[in-house]
Amino acid sequence: MSGCWGGDHPDTLTARAGLADFYARAGRTGKAIVLLEKVVADRERLLGKDHPDTLTTRTNLAFCYAQAGQPDAIELLEKAVADCERSLGEKHPGTLTAYANLAFFYTRAGRTGKAIVLLEKVVADRERLLGKDHPDVLAARGYLAFSYTRAGRTSKAIVLQEQIVADCERLLGKDHPDTLTAHANLATSYTRAGRTNEAIGIEEKVVAGRERLLGKDHPDTLTARANLAFSYTEAGRTGDALVLQERVVADYERLLGEDHPDTLTAHANLATTYTREGRTNEALARHERVVADCERLLGESHPDTVTARAGLAASYAQTARTSEALILRERVVADRERLLGEDHPDTVTARASLAASYAQTGRINEAVVLLEKVVADRERLLGEDHPHTMAARADLAAFYVQAGRASEAIGVDERVVADHERLLGEDHPDTLTARANLAISYARAGRMSNAFVLRQRVVADRERVLGEDHPDTVTARASLAASYAQTGRISEAVVLLEKVVADRERLLGEDHPRTVTARSNLAGLIRAVEAKQRGRPRRGDSR
Repeated sequence: MSGCWGGDHPDTLTARAGLADFYARAGRTGKAIVLLEKVVADRERLLGKDHPDTLTTRTNLAFCYAQAGQPDAIELLEKAVADCERSLGEKHPGTLTAYANLAFFYTRAGRTGKAIVLLEKVVADRERLLGKDHPDVLAARGYLAFSYTRAGRTSKAIVLQEQIVADCERLLGKDHPDTLTAHANLATSYTRAGRTNEAIGIEEKVVAGRERLLGKDHPDTLTARANLAFSYTEAGRTGDALVLQERVVADYERLLGEDHPDTLTAHANLATTYTREGRTNEALARHERVVADCERLLGESHPDTVTARAGLAASYAQTARTSEALILRERVVADRERLLGEDHPDTVTARASLAASYAQTGRINEAVVLLEKVVADRERLLGEDHPHTMAARADLAAFYVQAGRASEAIGVDERVVADHERLLGEDHPDTLTARANLAISYARAGRMSNAFVLRQRVVADRERVLGEDHPDTVTARASLAASYAQTGRISEAVVLLEKVVADRERLLGEDHPRTVTARSNLAGLIRAVEAKQRGRPRRGDSR
């Protein structure tokens, strides 16, 4: 095209900008940046710094910088927004698009409060200027729902997303790609809300719809399969998840190439599922590969590389290589503090993981101190009711138990249970987990009756909510068996633990770490029963 019109022709610059957008969508962010930097310079020279096309290109360049993990990308986006406000006005469509882009990266950086304020303004302005049924209005509502979800306001996100689905079906039809995307986003929120069976039902339809409309190899179809695999994992269907994720990895490698960012993400997700399946050596090898690929392709300091190291550290921890996990997690904390800042959500999460490594290596007092800081940071940055804040409190209670501070643990756990019941409902899977954790604290504090009653409730609730074969349900039975043993009801403990062993052999396989643990616990109980029987006086013997 430059040969027809010349390198400075407006259509040539537009074509280059379009090619840069294509590179960015294909994961080739570096090439997109190089091209956009030239287009920005050319448009500034030919059209002026304040021309709408120049401002749009500068905004797109800042967006790519953010995608590439450049530390000052948000500041560049903020400057681009300010330029749009000054030159175009706050209500101009280009300014509203700049607001939406900035809000997206605010959300990714954990600054969800600022993102929500911006997006609520974008939605209101677009509704007033374009009408409630305009596609750009639907898109803005979708971004707002995403920010609500990331802020822990899942119920609000679901209400908005259900409305978006209804609007898309009415305006675009059930088979429109945007309608399928709306369904997929709703399913993601259902998964976060613990409504995994509903999420799976929607995602299976989305996969089928995209295969029919877009083709089996379309990138959106691959994304839909990856999302479905994640929901299978959350529902305890790790076998189904594994089959689907292995297919997703193979498809990404074939269609996008081994070095595409989406391919690397698919490898990391597969490694996580291998860990859940007890295939820890395969998980470790895959995580090591992802780290090496990220370092080679993105650089040692790219945020995605640091995230890959965090995944590798988790695999080290799972395979009892606790010292290596500790060293790597210390590096991840230092890298994220340097690259993202001390208050970034990913930095705080890295500290929580480091605290877990301290606990695993016997440095429990350091673990407690660090996790108390994590709780305080999340309360300050995310709010007291955010899911990540509640999760940190639950972890802190577990560390208190490990440190012999069971009374303090009970106080924290009781608050966590109450918060989950209030915010998520009595039957949410996270609420059931909170009750299971409280039962552990009761048992460690010697309150065996309280622990026993609560564990019975958790078993019944998980059987009803998750199903009898869900891994968390089987774990609840194992905990109840422990309560039987702790209260002297050894025979009942043996019967229940025999069921746990049989279930884990059937569901996870005979060599899965959880199966091995259950079998070991059962053997210990049987030995205790035999010892008790040997110690009983025979009929006619003196006592």
